[in-house]
Amino acid sequence: MKVIVGMFSTESNEHVPNRNTIADYDVAFGAECIRKCQVGDVFAREGIEVIPAAYVRSGPSGVIAAETFRYILSLFTEKVREHISDMMKKRSRIFWKCIFRMTDILYERHTAETML
Repeated sequence: MKVIVGMFSTESNEHVPNRNTIADYDVAFGAECIRKCQVGDVFAREGIEVIPAAYVRSGPSGVIAAETFRYILSLFTEKVREHISDMMKKRSRIFWKCIFRMTDILYERHTAETML
């Protein structure tokens, strides 16, 4: 089984006068994307192949510029297009269940750490 992994996180405030451009983000691809998303070990334990899309993260700033958003979105959509045939196979339901469960686990972990 294969899983496409990526992260896009930004905190935008309309009252900040500047627009976020790609230069305002920490961007990573490949093994660095997997490392920064902190999911490699989880999938490796289950024997699941990880396909890195992109890790794109910024701190608090202004609203994201439209061309920057389109570029970041394309990083994810192009990776899905590259691997769509893998996702459409018989096991696709298992794939999506795994993605949703992984999201739940990471959210629960993040929430627990934040509440400490």
